[in-house]
Amino acid sequence: MALSLDAQHKVHVAGSACSKRNSAYEAVNYNGHANLDTIMNHKDHRWRRQIWDKAFSTKSLEAYELYAREVVYEWLEKLESLQGQPINTSLYSALIPFDNMGRMGFSVNFGSIKAGKENPMLHYLEVTLGTLAKLGMIWWPIALLQAFGSSNDHINFQKLACQMVDKRREVATDEHEDIMKYFLQDYNSKEPKAMHHMDVIYSDAQAVMTGGTDTIAAVLSFAFYYMARDSTVRDKLRSELEPLFGRTVSGEFTNLDLGEAEAPYLNAVINETMRVDNPTCANGPRMTPPEGLEIDGVFIPGETLLFVPIYSMHTSAKYFKQPNSFIPERWTTRPDLVIDKRAYHPFLLGPYSCVGRRLAIIVLRFTIAYTVWNYDFKFAPGEDGTSIHRDMINQAILKAGPLQCVFNKRA
Repeated sequence: MALSLDAQHKVHVAGSACSKRNSAYEAVNYNGHANLDTIMNHKDHRWRRQIWDKAFSTKSLEAYELYAREVVYEWLEKLESLQGQPINTSLYSALIPFDNMGRMGFSVNFGSIKAGKENPMLHYLEVTLGTLAKLGMIWWPIALLQAFGSSNDHINFQKLACQMVDKRREVATDEHEDIMKYFLQDYNSKEPKAMHHMDVIYSDAQAVMTGGTDTIAAVLSFAFYYMARDSTVRDKLRSELEPLFGRTVSGEFTNLDLGEAEAPYLNAVINETMRVDNPTCANGPRMTPPEGLEIDGVFIPGETLLFVPIYSMHTSAKYFKQPNSFIPERWTTRPDLVIDKRAYHPFLLGPYSCVGRRLAIIVLRFTIAYTVWNYDFKFAPGEDGTSIHRDMINQAILKAGPLQCVFNKRA
């Protein structure tokens, strides 16, 4: 494990000689086809990333913004129906991005918010991630399981992902604005750049589900915790949101309204949540090149697996004052609390950085803004707020413990 800016730069930025070989990435594939996050060859990764980048272009994000608003309204309708009954915000923090992922990825409405419970696919996804986390550095059992038959939950997850892709193919490729549209466009072209086989799309479809759900769920879970714990945070958010509501579209917030310049405190709450409770925890390992690598004057032998953990960087006293305290103002009026901003990289760095980061921010902004604007909320009777951290699980991506809150509609 290396915890420094030098390590961060030499291991993750473009041009790094480090690779993803000999790690769990080797075993994450569908019928031998890696997804965007597990491609070993840098050239192949660049071609694949281009297709993904098209799916997250400014034009596409405009359509996804409408989907995000639809999902938020389903969340608000759910709160209305509960009439102030205690609810597990950590559960709904997973259902919200899951329903978003269905729309934005496949033009499917899962309806999990309305149902108020986990969709089976969400369960299969968590089991798959949990297996990776439990094995840690030992990746060969995964390959063995794939060779002799994976667990039922993992098989079911893959089957459902394939079924969703196949269902999307039943309609015209350009009929819906979603991520699959761009995957299928490349596949159906005369000379595909990256999607040369349907198994590649099936593999990337699983990455869409993983990246579009659990990471956002963790951030949203802890954001609700910090907001419910402290009424001052909610009050500051409402004061900031008041002149922004309906500014561009009558009776609505837009992503343009909620940008960093327009809503600095809202974005500071999101940034600080991602700093204190970053969902990627240790982050995936990298293998040093055969000739080895020098970091901070220390020689690391070749073929050595190395971690540069985001969570540890974000909570290091080397880079942040009061590192374990939630203080959104460090990103606005208290820059003195940030010793070196370069240590903050919630979406990773370099060519393997999160391709969907702008979409994730839209979902987080909308969910927080609409909820705070329409409801006041706090810990439910008997809830002391300790379980969300005490019972959280590192399953490759952080899963928050439960948190019971009550929501009351604002007049």
